[in-house]
Amino acid sequence: MASSCTTPENALEGAVKAPPEEGGLFSGGPYAYRAYGLSFASEISFPQWPESTFAGEPDVRIGQGVIFGRDYVPPSSVQIESSPGELLLRGSQSATIRVSGGNAITVQQLPGGNPGIIRQILLGWSLAGIFHQRGMLPLHGSALCDGDACFVFCAASGTGKSTLAAAFLNAGCAYLDDNIALIRFEGGQPSVAPGIPEIRLWEDALGEVAFEHTVAGRLKPDVNKLAVLARSTFRSEPAPLRKIFILRRTNDPELSFVPLAGAAKFHALLEHVFCIRFMGDTISRLSLFQNLQELSAQVMVQEIRLPASLPRPEDLCRTIREKERG
Repeated sequence: MASSCTTPENALEGAVKAPPEEGGLFSGGPYAYRAYGLSFASEISFPQWPESTFAGEPDVRIGQGVIFGRDYVPPSSVQIESSPGELLLRGSQSATIRVSGGNAITVQQLPGGNPGIIRQILLGWSLAGIFHQRGMLPLHGSALCDGDACFVFCAASGTGKSTLAAAFLNAGCAYLDDNIALIRFEGGQPSVAPGIPEIRLWEDALGEVAFEHTVAGRLKPDVNKLAVLARSTFRSEPAPLRKIFILRRTNDPELSFVPLAGAAKFHALLEHVFCIRFMGDTISRLSLFQNLQELSAQVMVQEIRLPASLPRPEDLCRTIREKERG
């Protein structure tokens, strides 16, 4: 059974509204990338993605196509329609995008559709559709490595997840992704696949960044949040997953660490599955349930309850590292 939802434009978190680029969205390709453990053949460039070469068929193709005819009238707001194996994203001003079979993303750019907005939709809902159609487990979180093991910070938007990730990079840690922690089970053990070397930081936090980086631009013209590329601290190989932290803002006077178990642990993980509320029937629910059960059984999950007066990111980083090292 198909399902659909209407989504306000402001749900396009991180949408870029820069002027259309010279040459257009589909110029200069094809491109080959490897991210999240998958190979991509794309007619669209993604400057922040790790380039790759591969033989044979890619895991995912991203290309231009006709989804609706010339007389198609887009909706007044973004609409998402889903059915098993297919996700249809009807953009109001940017593009219509179909994600199908876990291996294909078809893009029909609307007249005047902004390439930056389209790329952000592809990096968000479209990737989520691919992951869920393939029965994979993406969490909305920052994946960091302190030594060989990986730990993930999940949090609601605005909690300071990316700023905390930057503090860990300042302290000499590496990262696998700042937005999606794609969990894979290899040999029965959970690991995190490397994603893309981009961190999203508020402009006033950039002065605290001590690691090598370049600024790709603002995510929105009216918001001082930047796309920061940090390739030198990016880990390009999977890492075994050691622990998951859930950041929660509270009105408590003190910082506290609360281990989660049982149903509370399972539901905390479910709450932070990437784009889950937009996916509808696209999700393979049996695979998702099994993956969450396996993850819950094997990995510690701890809630970090942030006090009303938030600690500085570098202080919170230091506290977490000290507790983990015993």
